Amino acid sequence: MASLSELANVLQTSPAQAFRQEDTAYQQYQLQNQALQQAKQDMAPQQPLAGMAGGIGAQGGKPQALGAMAGNMLGPQYKLTTPDGEMTSAGLVNQTLITAQTDQQNAQAKAKEAQYLKAMGKDKEAQVADMEARRYLNNAQRTQQEAQKLKTEAKDDFASALYGANSQGEYDQRLKDALERTGIEPPKDFPTTWSPEMKQKLLSKMSPTMRAKIEAQDRAKEAQKNANERADRLNRSIQALGQNGLGKEYKEVKGQVEGLKNYIPESEIKKLGPKEVVAVSTKLEAAELTDELATLVQQNRQAAGLVGSFYKNFDKFLPERYDSQDASAATDIINREADKLEKSGVPKDEVTQARLIAKKAVDVINARALAASGGGRVLVSELRLQKDVLGLEGLSPTSAVGVYRGLAESDRKSTKRYGINTDTIKRTQAPAEKSAEAKPSEAKLSIPKAPEGVPAGAQYSPSQKKWWWKKPDGTWESK
Repeated sequence: MASLSELANVLQTSPAQAFRQEDTAYQQYQLQNQALQQAKQDMAPQQPLAGMAGGIGAQGGKPQALGAMAGNMLGPQYKLTTPDGEMTSAGLVNQTLITAQTDQQNAQAKAKEAQYLKAMGKDKEAQVADMEARRYLNNAQRTQQEAQKLKTEAKDDFASALYGANSQGEYDQRLKDALERTGIEPPKDFPTTWSPEMKQKLLSKMSPTMRAKIEAQDRAKEAQKNANERADRLNRSIQALGQNGLGKEYKEVKGQVEGLKNYIPESEIKKLGPKEVVAVSTKLEAAELTDELATLVQQNRQAAGLVGSFYKNFDKFLPERYDSQDASAATDIINREADKLEKSGVPKDEVTQARLIAKKAVDVINARALAASGGGRVLVSELRLQKDVLGLEGLSPTSAVGVYRGLAESDRKSTKRYGINTDTIKRTQAPAEKSAEAKPSEAKLSIPKAPEGVPAGAQYSPSQKKWWWKKPDGTWESK
Protein backbone atom coordinates (compact mmCIF):
# COMPACT_ATOMS: atom_id res chain seq x y z
CA MET A 1 0.00 0.00 0.00
CA ALA A 2 1.32 3.47 -0.92
CA SER A 3 2.44 5.72 1.88
CA LEU A 4 0.72 9.01 2.64
CA SER A 5 3.69 10.96 1.14
CA GLU A 6 3.60 9.00 -2.14
CA LEU A 7 -0.13 9.43 -2.36
CA ALA A 8 0.30 13.16 -1.83
CA ASN A 9 2.84 13.36 -4.66
CA VAL A 10 0.55 11.56 -7.02
CA LEU A 11 -2.31 13.85 -6.15
CA GLN A 12 -0.09 16.91 -6.68
CA THR A 13 1.09 15.74 -10.14
CA SER A 14 -1.14 16.53 -13.04
CA PRO A 15 -1.92 13.83 -15.65
CA ALA A 16 -0.09 15.89 -18.35
CA GLN A 17 3.07 16.16 -16.27
CA ALA A 18 3.11 12.45 -15.52
CA PHE A 19 2.70 11.64 -19.22
CA ARG A 20 5.65 13.91 -20.19
CA GLN A 21 7.96 12.36 -17.57
CA GLU A 22 7.10 8.85 -18.71
CA ASP A 23 7.72 9.77 -22.39
CA THR A 24 11.14 11.34 -21.61
CA ALA A 25 12.26 8.29 -19.62
CA TYR A 26 11.20 5.99 -22.48
CA GLN A 27 13.22 8.04 -25.04
CA GLN A 28 16.31 7.95 -22.81
CA TYR A 29 15.92 4.17 -22.52
CA GLN A 30 15.70 3.80 -26.32
CA LEU A 31 18.84 5.96 -26.93
CA GLN A 32 20.84 4.01 -24.36
CA ASN A 33 19.68 0.69 -25.83
CA GLN A 34 20.70 1.79 -29.38
CA ALA A 35 24.16 2.80 -28.10
CA LEU A 36 24.60 -0.59 -26.43
CA GLN A 37 23.54 -2.47 -29.56
CA GLN A 38 25.98 -0.45 -31.74
CA ALA A 39 28.81 -1.04 -29.27
CA LYS A 40 28.13 -4.80 -29.26
CA GLN A 41 28.11 -4.85 -33.04
CA ASP A 42 31.42 -2.94 -33.19
CA MET A 43 33.00 -5.45 -30.81
CA ALA A 44 32.12 -8.43 -33.00
CA PRO A 45 35.22 -10.45 -34.15
CA GLN A 46 36.87 -8.92 -37.25
CA GLN A 47 37.57 -10.91 -40.38
CA PRO A 48 41.25 -11.25 -41.45
CA LEU A 49 42.42 -8.60 -43.89
CA ALA A 50 42.48 -9.43 -47.59
CA GLY A 51 45.75 -11.00 -48.64
CA MET A 52 46.52 -12.15 -45.08
CA ALA A 53 45.80 -15.83 -45.56
CA GLY A 54 45.55 -17.71 -42.28
CA GLY A 55 44.92 -14.54 -40.24
CA ILE A 56 46.83 -13.49 -37.15
CA GLY A 57 47.50 -15.78 -34.20
CA ALA A 58 44.54 -15.65 -31.85
CA GLN A 59 46.39 -15.84 -28.55
CA GLY A 60 47.15 -12.43 -27.09
CA GLY A 61 47.37 -10.76 -30.48
CA LYS A 62 50.72 -12.44 -31.20
CA PRO A 63 51.72 -13.36 -34.76
CA GLN A 64 51.85 -17.02 -35.65
CA ALA A 65 55.05 -18.91 -36.44
CA LEU A 66 56.82 -18.12 -39.71
CA GLY A 67 55.34 -21.08 -41.54
CA ALA A 68 51.82 -19.95 -40.62
CA MET A 69 52.31 -16.20 -40.92
CA ALA A 70 49.51 -14.15 -42.38
CA GLY A 71 50.99 -14.05 -45.87
CA ASN A 72 53.47 -11.82 -47.65
CA MET A 73 52.66 -8.17 -46.97
CA LEU A 74 55.58 -6.96 -49.10
CA GLY A 75 54.52 -8.54 -52.37
CA PRO A 76 55.39 -11.71 -54.30
CA GLN A 77 58.72 -10.28 -55.51
CA TYR A 78 60.07 -10.56 -51.94
CA LYS A 79 61.15 -13.98 -50.61
CA LEU A 80 60.53 -14.48 -46.89
CA THR A 81 62.80 -17.51 -46.36
CA THR A 82 66.00 -18.92 -47.81
CA PRO A 83 66.09 -22.37 -49.46
CA ASP A 84 67.31 -23.68 -46.07
CA GLY A 85 64.25 -22.28 -44.30
CA GLU A 86 66.05 -19.37 -42.61
CA MET A 87 64.30 -16.01 -42.46
CA THR A 88 65.54 -13.49 -45.04
CA SER A 89 65.85 -9.76 -44.48
CA ALA A 90 62.53 -9.39 -46.30
CA GLY A 91 61.02 -12.03 -44.00
CA LEU A 92 62.09 -10.03 -40.95
CA VAL A 93 60.54 -6.89 -42.40
CA ASN A 94 57.34 -8.79 -43.19
CA GLN A 95 57.10 -10.21 -39.66
CA THR A 96 57.65 -6.75 -38.20
CA LEU A 97 54.86 -5.33 -40.37
CA ILE A 98 52.51 -8.09 -39.20
CA THR A 99 53.33 -7.26 -35.59
CA ALA A 100 52.55 -3.61 -36.33
CA GLN A 101 49.25 -4.56 -37.94
CA THR A 102 48.31 -6.75 -34.96
CA ASP A 103 48.94 -3.85 -32.59
CA GLN A 104 46.86 -1.58 -34.80
CA GLN A 105 43.95 -4.06 -34.77
CA ASN A 106 44.22 -4.36 -30.99
CA ALA A 107 44.13 -0.57 -30.74
CA GLN A 108 40.92 -0.46 -32.78
CA ALA A 109 39.33 -3.20 -30.65
CA LYS A 110 40.22 -1.42 -27.40
CA ALA A 111 38.87 1.89 -28.74
CA LYS A 112 35.51 0.21 -29.52
CA GLU A 113 35.53 -1.45 -26.10
CA ALA A 114 35.99 1.96 -24.51
CA GLN A 115 32.96 3.25 -26.45
CA TYR A 116 30.87 0.27 -25.27
CA LEU A 117 31.87 0.72 -21.62
CA LYS A 118 31.15 4.43 -21.81
CA ALA A 119 27.69 3.68 -23.23
CA MET A 120 27.13 1.33 -20.30
CA GLY A 121 27.99 4.15 -17.94
CA LYS A 122 31.24 2.49 -16.79
CA ASP A 123 33.43 5.56 -17.14
CA LYS A 124 36.44 4.24 -15.18
CA GLU A 125 36.60 1.00 -17.17
CA ALA A 126 36.16 3.01 -20.38
CA GLN A 127 39.13 5.23 -19.44
CA VAL A 128 41.36 2.17 -18.87
CA ALA A 129 40.35 0.68 -22.25
CA ASP A 130 41.06 4.00 -23.97
CA MET A 131 44.56 4.11 -22.44
CA GLU A 132 45.18 0.56 -23.69
CA ALA A 133 44.07 1.61 -27.18
CA ARG A 134 46.59 4.46 -27.20
CA ARG A 135 49.35 2.13 -25.98
CA TYR A 136 48.66 -0.37 -28.78
CA LEU A 137 48.59 2.47 -31.34
CA ASN A 138 51.95 3.85 -30.16
CA ASN A 139 53.45 0.36 -30.37
CA ALA A 140 52.12 -0.02 -33.92
CA GLN A 141 53.69 3.27 -35.02
CA ARG A 142 57.08 2.38 -33.50
CA THR A 143 57.01 -1.06 -35.09
CA GLN A 144 56.18 0.41 -38.51
CA GLN A 145 59.18 2.73 -38.19
CA GLU A 146 61.36 -0.24 -37.27
CA ALA A 147 60.08 -2.12 -40.34
CA GLN A 148 61.04 0.82 -42.58
CA LYS A 149 64.51 0.90 -41.01
CA LEU A 150 64.95 -2.84 -41.59
CA LYS A 151 63.82 -2.44 -45.22
CA THR A 152 66.39 0.32 -45.81
CA GLU A 153 69.13 -1.80 -44.22
CA ALA A 154 68.18 -4.76 -46.45
CA LYS A 155 68.42 -2.62 -49.61
CA ASP A 156 71.77 -1.20 -48.42
CA ASP A 157 73.01 -4.75 -47.78
CA PHE A 158 72.01 -5.78 -51.30
CA ALA A 159 73.60 -2.77 -53.04
CA SER A 160 76.80 -2.70 -50.94
CA ALA A 161 77.39 -6.43 -51.51
CA LEU A 162 77.31 -5.94 -55.29
CA TYR A 163 79.38 -2.75 -55.02
CA GLY A 164 82.36 -4.75 -53.73
CA ALA A 165 82.56 -6.98 -56.81
CA ASN A 166 85.60 -6.54 -59.07
CA SER A 167 84.92 -9.11 -61.78
CA GLN A 168 82.02 -10.81 -63.54
CA GLY A 169 82.50 -14.07 -61.63
CA GLU A 170 82.60 -12.28 -58.27
CA TYR A 171 79.57 -10.19 -59.26
CA ASP A 172 77.54 -13.28 -60.18
CA GLN A 173 78.35 -14.97 -56.87
CA ARG A 174 77.64 -11.86 -54.81
CA LEU A 175 74.33 -11.34 -56.65
CA LYS A 176 73.29 -14.95 -55.94
CA ASP A 177 74.22 -14.65 -52.25
CA ALA A 178 72.52 -11.25 -51.88
CA LEU A 179 69.27 -12.48 -53.46
CA GLU A 180 69.20 -15.49 -51.15
CA ARG A 181 70.18 -13.58 -48.00
CA THR A 182 67.93 -10.53 -48.39
CA GLY A 183 64.98 -11.98 -50.29
CA ILE A 184 64.95 -8.88 -52.51
CA GLU A 185 64.20 -9.43 -56.17
CA PRO A 186 66.01 -6.88 -58.40
CA PRO A 187 64.07 -4.98 -61.08
CA LYS A 188 63.72 -6.59 -64.51
CA ASP A 189 66.08 -4.03 -66.07
CA PHE A 190 68.75 -4.61 -63.41
CA PRO A 191 72.12 -5.19 -65.18
CA THR A 192 73.60 -8.67 -64.98
CA THR A 193 76.90 -7.77 -66.65
CA TRP A 194 79.58 -6.36 -64.37
CA SER A 195 81.51 -3.20 -65.23
CA PRO A 196 83.45 -0.61 -63.16
CA GLU A 197 80.83 2.04 -64.08
CA MET A 198 78.19 0.07 -62.17
CA LYS A 199 79.71 1.19 -58.87
CA GLN A 200 78.36 4.72 -59.24
CA LYS A 201 74.88 3.41 -60.08
CA LEU A 202 74.90 1.12 -57.06
CA LEU A 203 76.17 3.96 -54.88
CA SER A 204 73.20 6.09 -55.89
CA LYS A 205 70.82 3.30 -54.76
CA MET A 206 72.12 3.38 -51.18
CA SER A 207 70.86 5.46 -48.28
CA PRO A 208 72.91 8.59 -47.44
CA THR A 209 74.32 6.87 -44.33
CA MET A 210 75.48 3.77 -46.19
CA ARG A 211 76.79 5.84 -49.11
CA ALA A 212 78.94 7.95 -46.77
CA LYS A 213 80.24 4.77 -45.10
CA ILE A 214 81.18 3.15 -48.43
CA GLU A 215 82.87 6.33 -49.72
CA ALA A 216 84.87 6.62 -46.48
CA GLN A 217 85.99 2.99 -46.86
CA ASP A 218 87.01 3.66 -50.48
CA ARG A 219 89.08 6.66 -49.43
CA ALA A 220 90.76 4.64 -46.70
CA LYS A 221 91.57 1.82 -49.16
CA GLU A 222 92.92 4.28 -51.71
CA ALA A 223 95.02 6.03 -49.05
CA GLN A 224 96.44 2.68 -47.88
CA LYS A 225 97.19 1.66 -51.45
CA ASN A 226 98.98 4.93 -52.11
CA ALA A 227 100.89 4.64 -48.84
CA ASN A 228 102.04 1.13 -49.75
CA GLU A 229 103.12 2.28 -53.21
CA ARG A 230 105.01 5.24 -51.73
CA ALA A 231 106.73 2.98 -49.21
CA ASP A 232 107.75 0.62 -52.01
CA ARG A 233 109.12 3.49 -54.11
CA LEU A 234 110.97 4.91 -51.13
CA ASN A 235 112.63 1.59 -50.40
CA ARG A 236 113.85 1.47 -53.97
CA SER A 237 114.92 5.11 -53.91
CA ILE A 238 117.13 4.59 -50.83
CA GLN A 239 119.35 2.33 -52.88
CA ALA A 240 119.14 4.60 -55.91
CA LEU A 241 120.20 7.79 -54.11
CA GLY A 242 123.88 6.99 -54.30
CA GLN A 243 123.63 5.73 -57.87
CA ASN A 244 121.97 8.98 -58.95
CA GLY A 245 124.85 11.02 -57.60
CA LEU A 246 122.86 12.43 -54.67
CA GLY A 247 124.67 12.57 -51.33
CA LYS A 248 123.63 11.70 -47.79
CA GLU A 249 122.20 15.18 -47.26
CA TYR A 250 119.25 14.12 -49.44
CA LYS A 251 118.31 11.26 -47.12
CA GLU A 252 115.66 13.36 -45.30
CA VAL A 253 113.96 14.30 -48.58
CA LYS A 254 114.20 10.96 -50.35
CA GLY A 255 110.39 10.80 -50.55
CA GLN A 256 110.21 14.13 -52.38
CA VAL A 257 113.08 13.05 -54.65
CA GLU A 258 111.14 9.95 -55.61
CA GLY A 259 107.98 12.01 -56.13
CA LEU A 260 109.75 14.45 -58.44
CA LYS A 261 110.49 11.61 -60.83
CA ASN A 262 106.79 11.71 -61.74
CA TYR A 263 107.21 15.28 -63.03
CA ILE A 264 110.79 15.99 -64.18
CA PRO A 265 113.77 13.91 -65.39
CA GLU A 266 116.60 12.98 -63.03
CA SER A 267 118.91 15.43 -64.78
CA GLU A 268 116.71 18.27 -63.56
CA ILE A 269 116.41 16.82 -60.04
CA LYS A 270 120.22 16.85 -59.69
CA LYS A 271 120.15 20.65 -60.07
CA LEU A 272 118.30 20.99 -56.78
CA GLY A 273 119.53 21.18 -53.22
CA PRO A 274 117.61 19.38 -50.43
CA LYS A 275 115.46 22.44 -49.55
CA GLU A 276 114.78 23.16 -53.20
CA VAL A 277 113.64 19.55 -53.70
CA VAL A 278 110.84 20.15 -51.17
CA ALA A 279 109.81 23.48 -52.70
CA VAL A 280 109.73 22.19 -56.29
CA SER A 281 107.98 18.90 -55.44
CA THR A 282 105.17 20.65 -53.53
CA LYS A 283 104.72 23.16 -56.37
CA LEU A 284 104.46 20.48 -59.05
CA GLU A 285 102.14 18.30 -56.98
CA ALA A 286 99.86 21.30 -56.38
CA ALA A 287 99.89 22.03 -60.12
CA GLU A 288 98.87 18.47 -61.00
CA LEU A 289 96.01 18.45 -58.44
CA THR A 290 94.79 21.84 -59.70
CA ASP A 291 94.71 20.44 -63.23
CA GLU A 292 92.72 17.43 -61.98
CA LEU A 293 90.22 19.79 -60.34
CA ALA A 294 89.86 21.70 -63.62
CA THR A 295 89.16 18.44 -65.45
CA LEU A 296 86.51 17.38 -62.91
CA VAL A 297 84.73 20.72 -63.24
CA GLN A 298 85.01 20.60 -67.04
CA GLN A 299 83.45 17.14 -67.18
CA ASN A 300 80.73 17.84 -64.58
CA ARG A 301 79.75 21.47 -65.07
CA GLN A 302 76.20 20.83 -63.88
CA ALA A 303 77.53 19.76 -60.44
CA ALA A 304 79.99 22.63 -60.00
CA GLY A 305 77.30 25.04 -58.80
CA LEU A 306 76.66 22.86 -55.73
CA VAL A 307 80.38 22.99 -54.93
CA GLY A 308 80.36 26.80 -55.06
CA SER A 309 77.42 26.89 -52.65
CA PHE A 310 79.23 24.41 -50.39
CA TYR A 311 82.38 26.55 -50.14
CA LYS A 312 80.36 29.64 -49.31
CA ASN A 313 79.93 27.94 -45.92
CA PHE A 314 83.70 27.63 -45.37
CA ASP A 315 83.58 30.07 -42.46
CA LYS A 316 80.71 28.09 -40.96
CA PHE A 317 82.77 24.87 -41.07
CA LEU A 318 85.98 26.58 -39.96
CA PRO A 319 85.41 29.88 -38.09
CA GLU A 320 88.29 32.36 -38.00
CA ARG A 321 89.14 31.38 -34.43
CA TYR A 322 90.70 28.22 -35.92
CA ASP A 323 93.09 30.19 -38.19
CA SER A 324 96.14 29.65 -35.98
CA GLN A 325 95.58 25.89 -35.72
CA ASP A 326 97.15 23.13 -37.79
CA ALA A 327 95.39 22.49 -41.10
CA SER A 328 95.44 18.68 -40.97
CA ALA A 329 92.36 18.47 -38.72
CA ALA A 330 90.66 21.20 -40.77
CA THR A 331 90.87 19.19 -44.02
CA ASP A 332 89.23 16.25 -42.24
CA ILE A 333 86.37 18.53 -41.12
CA ILE A 334 85.74 19.80 -44.65
CA ASN A 335 85.91 16.27 -46.10
CA ARG A 336 83.27 15.12 -43.60
CA GLU A 337 81.07 18.09 -44.48
CA ALA A 338 81.51 17.30 -48.19
CA ASP A 339 80.22 13.77 -47.53
CA LYS A 340 77.00 15.33 -46.18
CA LEU A 341 76.50 17.47 -49.28
CA GLU A 342 72.85 17.13 -50.33
CA LYS A 343 70.22 19.25 -52.09
CA SER A 344 66.58 18.40 -52.62
CA GLY A 345 65.46 18.14 -56.21
CA VAL A 346 69.00 17.52 -57.52
CA PRO A 347 69.69 14.11 -59.18
CA LYS A 348 71.73 11.72 -57.02
CA ASP A 349 74.47 11.27 -59.62
CA GLU A 350 74.90 15.05 -59.78
CA VAL A 351 75.22 15.23 -55.98
CA THR A 352 77.77 12.38 -56.08
CA GLN A 353 79.88 14.27 -58.62
CA ALA A 354 79.59 17.45 -56.55
CA ARG A 355 80.99 15.57 -53.56
CA LEU A 356 83.94 14.36 -55.65
CA ILE A 357 84.68 17.91 -56.84
CA ALA A 358 84.35 19.35 -53.32
CA LYS A 359 86.80 16.80 -51.90
CA LYS A 360 89.22 17.25 -54.80
CA ALA A 361 89.09 20.98 -54.02
CA VAL A 362 90.10 20.13 -50.42
CA ASP A 363 93.16 18.29 -51.78
CA VAL A 364 94.02 21.23 -54.03
CA ILE A 365 93.62 23.82 -51.26
CA ASN A 366 95.79 21.75 -48.92
CA ALA A 367 98.46 21.10 -51.59
CA ARG A 368 98.64 24.75 -52.63
CA ALA A 369 98.87 25.86 -49.00
CA LEU A 370 101.70 23.36 -48.44
CA ALA A 371 103.50 24.63 -51.54
CA ALA A 372 103.06 28.25 -50.43
CA SER A 373 104.59 27.40 -47.04
CA GLY A 374 107.61 25.78 -48.68
CA GLY A 375 106.63 22.33 -47.47
CA GLY A 376 106.44 23.39 -43.81
CA ARG A 377 103.61 23.56 -41.28
CA VAL A 378 100.28 24.68 -42.75
CA LEU A 379 97.75 26.70 -40.74
CA VAL A 380 94.00 27.03 -41.27
CA SER A 381 94.54 30.69 -42.26
CA GLU A 382 96.60 29.51 -45.25
CA LEU A 383 93.82 27.10 -46.24
CA ARG A 384 91.42 30.02 -46.17
CA LEU A 385 93.70 32.07 -48.42
CA GLN A 386 94.09 29.24 -50.95
CA LYS A 387 90.32 28.75 -50.95
CA ASP A 388 89.99 32.41 -51.94
CA VAL A 389 92.69 31.98 -54.62
CA LEU A 390 90.63 29.19 -56.23
CA GLY A 391 87.50 31.34 -56.05
CA LEU A 392 85.23 28.29 -55.95
CA GLU A 393 82.19 30.32 -54.96
CA GLY A 394 82.81 33.25 -57.31
CA LEU A 395 83.54 31.61 -60.68
CA SER A 396 81.21 30.11 -63.24
CA PRO A 397 81.89 26.44 -64.12
CA THR A 398 83.10 27.52 -67.56
CA SER A 399 85.52 30.25 -66.46
CA ALA A 400 86.75 28.14 -63.51
CA VAL A 401 88.29 25.59 -65.89
CA GLY A 402 90.45 28.24 -67.60
CA VAL A 403 91.43 29.85 -64.28
CA TYR A 404 92.51 26.54 -62.73
CA ARG A 405 94.50 25.56 -65.82
CA GLY A 406 96.20 28.94 -65.60
CA LEU A 407 96.99 28.51 -61.90
CA ALA A 408 98.50 25.07 -62.55
CA GLU A 409 100.69 26.40 -65.35
CA SER A 410 101.74 29.35 -63.21
CA ASP A 411 102.87 26.93 -60.50
CA ARG A 412 104.97 25.00 -63.01
CA LYS A 413 106.56 28.12 -64.43
CA SER A 414 107.45 29.33 -60.92
CA THR A 415 109.96 26.44 -60.63
CA LYS A 416 112.14 28.22 -63.18
CA ARG A 417 113.63 30.26 -60.31
CA TYR A 418 115.15 26.99 -59.02
CA GLY A 419 116.84 26.33 -62.35
CA ILE A 420 114.24 23.90 -63.68
CA ASN A 421 113.70 23.80 -67.42
CA THR A 422 109.90 24.10 -67.44
CA ASP A 423 109.71 22.52 -70.89
CA THR A 424 110.81 19.21 -69.34
CA ILE A 425 107.93 19.13 -66.83
CA LYS A 426 105.43 16.35 -67.54
CA ARG A 427 101.88 17.60 -67.99
CA THR A 428 98.64 15.65 -68.02
CA GLN A 429 96.81 16.07 -71.31
CA ALA A 430 93.64 18.10 -70.64
CA PRO A 431 90.42 16.84 -72.31
CA ALA A 432 89.19 18.87 -75.26
CA GLU A 433 86.56 21.54 -74.61
CA LYS A 434 83.12 20.99 -76.13
CA SER A 435 82.30 23.96 -78.33
CA ALA A 436 78.60 23.70 -77.50
CA GLU A 437 79.25 24.08 -73.80
CA ALA A 438 81.58 27.04 -73.63
CA LYS A 439 82.63 30.06 -75.60
CA PRO A 440 86.35 30.20 -76.48
CA SER A 441 86.68 33.57 -74.75
CA GLU A 442 85.38 32.04 -71.50
CA ALA A 443 87.22 28.72 -71.68
CA LYS A 444 90.62 30.37 -72.10
CA LEU A 445 90.38 32.91 -69.33
CA SER A 446 93.97 33.85 -68.38
CA ILE A 447 95.66 35.24 -65.28
CA PRO A 448 96.64 38.92 -65.67
CA LYS A 449 100.24 40.03 -65.62
CA ALA A 450 101.60 40.72 -62.15
CA PRO A 451 102.03 44.47 -61.44
CA GLU A 452 105.32 46.00 -60.40
CA GLY A 453 106.36 45.13 -56.86
CA VAL A 454 104.78 41.67 -56.86
CA PRO A 455 107.52 39.06 -56.25
CA ALA A 456 107.98 35.89 -58.29
CA GLY A 457 105.94 32.98 -56.97
CA ALA A 458 103.00 35.18 -55.94
CA GLN A 459 99.51 33.74 -56.49
CA TYR A 460 96.56 35.46 -58.11
CA SER A 461 93.03 35.22 -56.62
CA PRO A 462 90.39 35.55 -59.39
CA SER A 463 87.56 36.14 -56.92
CA GLN A 464 89.44 38.94 -55.10
CA LYS A 465 91.39 40.17 -58.14
CA LYS A 466 94.51 40.38 -55.96
CA TRP A 467 98.03 38.94 -55.95
CA TRP A 468 99.12 37.25 -52.69
CA TRP A 469 102.60 36.30 -51.46
CA LYS A 470 104.19 35.17 -48.21
CA LYS A 471 106.77 37.47 -46.62
CA PRO A 472 109.93 36.19 -44.87
CA ASP A 473 108.30 36.71 -41.44
CA GLY A 474 105.53 34.26 -42.39
CA THR A 475 102.75 36.83 -42.89
CA TRP A 476 100.80 37.28 -46.13
CA GLU A 477 100.65 40.43 -48.24
CA SER A 478 98.46 41.30 -51.20
CA LYS A 479 98.32 43.81 -54.01
